[in-house]
Amino acid sequence: RPWRAASRSPTQRPRVPRSSDSGDEEATHMLLYLNTSTWVGDGAEALAEQVRAARRARLPIAMAHENDAVRNGCIFGHFFEVTPRDLIADGLYHDLAVGCHSGPHRQGSLALLAQAL
Repeated sequence: RPWRAASRSPTQRPRVPRSSDSGDEEATHMLLYLNTSTWVGDGAEALAEQVRAARRARLPIAMAHENDAVRNGCIFGHFFEVTPRDLIADGLYHDLAVGCHSGPHRQGSLALLAQAL
């Protein structure tokens, strides 16, 4: 469903578009899942717009970097090739992404991601 900017008072943050209908609840964080499918395909521009809106709203963005090949994991350098240039220049990747690893390290990876949220 398309999103529209809501009118707001100077103390309110701008609304951030969501992929699901969450009623009147405001987003407090954004989770950005990074794998080989991120920033490619039909939804790439919509994702970029959501990230831009979250950054404008100064929402914390927790990034989960998938490392498990079964889950389309990749090296982090890949994202500097496919991420929209304006987001890179604006500092999207200045904060560290949480590495999501496979096997016995998966639980620890997800615990660290949960702490970031």
